[in-house]
Amino acid sequence: MTRKTVEIALGFLSAVAALALVVGCPPADGGEPDQFEAQLSGIYEVPPVTTAASGVAEIDIEDGDQAITYRLEAQNITNVVAAHIHVGPEGVNGPIIFFLFDVVEGPFVSPVTGTLTAADFIPAGGLATFEDALAAIRAGNTYVNIHTLANPMGEIRGQLFEVAN
Repeated sequence: MTRKTVEIALGFLSAVAALALVVGCPPADGGEPDQFEAQLSGIYEVPPVTTAASGVAEIDIEDGDQAITYRLEAQNITNVVAAHIHVGPEGVNGPIIFFLFDVVEGPFVSPVTGTLTAADFIPAGGLATFEDALAAIRAGNTYVNIHTLANPMGEIRGQLFEVAN
């Protein structure tokens, strides 16, 4: 190889590496969070539930994929015992991968907010890591569910979808 060929090859490899960094990695400061939302209703439960309750769940994937912040709001719902993020496509029940609320914390007072990290992740449904959970959220394969005494399998539910920025 000539010196010129080596210089061209190194330049090409440098350009490819730079492109990979831009496309494949979040900015060093974490950049803008990826935002997701779920509209919660009894009609999305499997099977559907007749209820006056409704709600919305908003989550942001932040800090270079190191944390999820969430806000869960519900109206016309009583005796809430738990709220979770489950893995599963629309219309299919799946296992819990994150707790958002548990009655042992006290009564449910809307809105509920918090931050989730890898330490809060529960491996289930083929997801082994926090990164797997983030990928499932981004793919639309997770949902938020609020469970009550009257409907222990879930009173309102909504699939998490990315919010257009």
